Order: sequence, then C-alpha cells, then structure tokens
Amino acid sequence: DAGLPGTGAEVIRGHLARPEVTGPQRELLHKLIQFRRIKGKILGTQLSNARPTPDWYVEEDGRVHPSWSAHTTAPGRYACSSPNMQNLSNRKDLGGILRIYRAAPGHVLVGCDLSAAHLVVQANFWKVQRLIDCFLGGGCPHLTLGHDVLGDALFKLDGWGSEGPGVMTKHKPKGGAAKKTREFMKNFRYSSVYWASLETRLEVLRAAEYTSMTPDGVLSTSFPNLGFTLQQIKHTDRRWHDAEPQYRRAWNRSMDEYIANGGHMRSYIFGRRSGDLEGGKPQEVVNFPCISTEQDVMTIAEMRVAESFPYHKWGPGTGVVLQLHDGIYVEVPERLAEWAVEELSRCMTIEVPGCPVPFTCESKAGYTLADL
Repeated sequence: DAGLPGTGAEVIRGHLARPEVTGPQRELLHKLIQFRRIKGKILGTQLSNARPTPDWYVEEDGRVHPSWSAHTTAPGRYACSSPNMQNLSNRKDLGGILRIYRAAPGHVLVGCDLSAAHLVVQANFWKVQRLIDCFLGGGCPHLTLGHDVLGDALFKLDGWGSEGPGVMTKHKPKGGAAKKTREFMKNFRYSSVYWASLETRLEVLRAAEYTSMTPDGVLSTSFPNLGFTLQQIKHTDRRWHDAEPQYRRAWNRSMDEYIANGGHMRSYIFGRRSGDLEGGKPQEVVNFPCISTEQDVMTIAEMRVAESFPYHKWGPGTGVVLQLHDGIYVEVPERLAEWAVEELSRCMTIEVPGCPVPFTCESKAGYTLADL
C-alpha cells in the first residue's frame, strides 16, 4: 500500500516468473523463500511451541498435551490448540520438525490416514462414475485425469518407476516429468472440485511449490507451474468435465438443495447441518457436505479405534494419542507394532451402506511422527 518493495510469497513468485531473472537472482529468491519459512513457520510456530518451559506445552511427563475442541468447526472436525498439532507439516523443508515428537522408550507410533477421502465422498454421493471405476479398479485418480487430458503422451514422459507407465496406483511416478504431471493433475483436481473459478485455480496452481533434497543434501525449491496460462487451464478444465460430467450436475443439484432447505446444507451420512454458508456462496455450498461427510466417516473410525486402543491401555500415554483431520495416531508397545498396523487399518476401513466405494486407508509404524 505504501508503494515500497515487498518480499511476500506472491511478489517473489512474480519475479521468478520473469524470464529476464538471472540464475543467481533466481537462486537468491529461492533462498529467501526458504529463510522466511524457517523463521516464520519452523521457529515461530512449531519449535517455539515445543520449548520445555512453564510458559509452553511440554509437561512434566515429557509429553505434549494440547487442547482439543469438538464444537469449534462447522463441519465437525476437531480443532487443536496450545499447541496446534494439526499444523505440523511433512514437507521436505519442514518435516524434520516431526522428529522431535516420538514414542516413549519401548513403544512405537502407528498412524493411519484415509485415502483420498474427499474424492471418495464425491465418487459415492455425487455419482462420479469415472472416479468410481478408478477406485474400484485400483487406479490413481490423478494419473487417470492426466491420461484424460494428455492421452497416451502421458506414458511417454520420463520418471516412471519399475512398473512402467500406467494409471494404476502401482504406477505412481518416481520423478521427472511424469511425477510433476501427476502433481499438477492432483493440484488441479483439488482446486477444481469445489467450483472455484478458472482464475482462482490458475492462481493456486502457479503458487504450487515443490521441495526436494539433492543427492548432496541441498534443499531445492521450484515453482514448476509459473508459466501456465489461463488458456491451458481452460483446456484442462474442458477435458476434465468431458471425462467427469457429474461434477457440474452435482454443483447445480447442491444449489437447488440449499434453496429447498431454506438456506443450509447437511452432511450425507449423519445429516450434520451447516449455517447459511456465506449467504449461499456456491463454493461453500458444495464444499460443506463433502467436508462434513468426511468427518462423519472419521467419527465412525474414531469410535472403532477408541475401542481397540483405549487410552493408557499399555501404560501411561499409550492408546490414541493424536487425530489429524483424516488421520489417527496411536502409541503401543513395540511387540504389538505389527498387530497395531493391521488393527488400525481394520478400524479405519469404512463401508457405508449404499455406497459403491469403501473408505480405505494406509497404516504405518515408526518411532517418530516423521516416520509416519
């Protein structure tokens, strides 16, 4: 507003998109992004919360005991504070923070996350046949979309793994252009499914940032979508709607339902009711039933997990220790690790009557949150 030069993320991305920016200038801009993230996110938000002082959150037993609320968010998700453990990140440049949160000696952590929960909700309740066929057939929705947009040119990209090119989950690329294309399609899908404008989606995609470690241990940051144009987004959007026409029908049906309900929406399983959703803003109207239905599924999972992993079951601090939106984490003795992985997966595999696609999950054991 003062007309002074800025160093915000949007300003830096704007500079990076300029072809006249030199290599050293580009490297400096990347380093600035990394510095701002370390100072603001790692030091300011995450490490400061873990200091073992009376003013912070590590208690006498050496554990972090955050506060939880079940009545804060409209869709019914738990809200965490003091500290916000749901705000931790597994990004390459932030994931190291997760290593400071570990199981007690002789114990392991086991974590389980629902797989593509939002898309499974939409496949089931919006009747998106392409997604239904994809999930039931073991396909990857992002590679499937990539093939719908690019055709067989997708399979000619470099970076495929030992299984070669394809659209199944086993074909997930290991690197190269194939991996970047899958990430682009993933970001495009998630930025599109709730009726965002083409301009908003272009902004989201241009902001997509990828971090990785080079073989010599140097952090690398890139913005591979900065060069995308609105015309390219329009082309991708047309191909997406040709393959999955049920989305537009579901959006329009949701607006009709909002009006018929007198200005609110409900989750598809337990009927959790929304507020007025900003006076019927389309993006909010189509978003609420999906997000709140995901929490309906998590509520079922939470009840099952609490029965199998009651708190303090195997000593102080064991049992359920953390819930992160679509994931649940437990602590058990090392000898029970294999059983816990299988049992947690069983608890969080949910079949909803009348829905063709079950809600599935992935479980993993480790000693720190970073391992999961």
